[in-house]
Amino acid sequence: MRGATLHERAARRLGMPVFAALVLGLAAPASADQGVFSYYMGLRAIGAQSKIDDVQSSGFGGPAVIQNDSDVVGGVGLVFGAEARDLPIRVELEVAHRFRFDLDVRENLPANVIDHEMNVATTSALVSTILEWRNRSSFTPFVGASIGWARNTTETERINIATQVKTVREKDTDNFAWGGTLGLDWDFAENWSAQAAYRYTDLGETDTGPGPAGESITGGSYTSHDLLLGVFFHF
Repeated sequence: MRGATLHERAARRLGMPVFAALVLGLAAPASADQGVFSYYMGLRAIGAQSKIDDVQSSGFGGPAVIQNDSDVVGGVGLVFGAEARDLPIRVELEVAHRFRFDLDVRENLPANVIDHEMNVATTSALVSTILEWRNRSSFTPFVGASIGWARNTTETERINIATQVKTVREKDTDNFAWGGTLGLDWDFAENWSAQAAYRYTDLGETDTGPGPAGESITGGSYTSHDLLLGVFFHF
């Protein structure tokens, strides 16, 4: 039996950023009526059509066939933001985890087949600068740009089809991440808002690390078209 699962380890990685955001959120009400900023905090659901481009293999004993390099991925995020009172600008921190992206590559040997089945999970922290179009209605359109960090954790199951022998390995790859957002906020109640947005996100590279026969698989760029749905409390 192996140790903690991929998502259990990701949850531990999220713990410190989430705790820091909670502390900031709890501290915000004391100064919510003062200064140039107001503060908000909330949860965000992420639904994404994602793709890993430029998949490359090395150390294979035969031709590599990419069987799947795109997938629908889900995720969740915690958001903490500061909104300028007199300017249509806000700054936001999102700490998020994206679940299973399935990337599958087949290695065709002369007398056998090796399947490489990869499960990519991503933990990220993005800082966004957002420009709002404030108006007299309860709806506020916005555009934004994000930069930050993404850790792509690739868990690879190597299956020898002839012998049914399976080996599993895992590798983390840290990346610079960036994105651009277009969306709409809705102030549906006092101190509460909801959000729907589109975001293009580049989460960087993926890497399986070397397998038992020295083979490895890398992805050049993990890109994602995100649908973001969020609910926020404003202090």
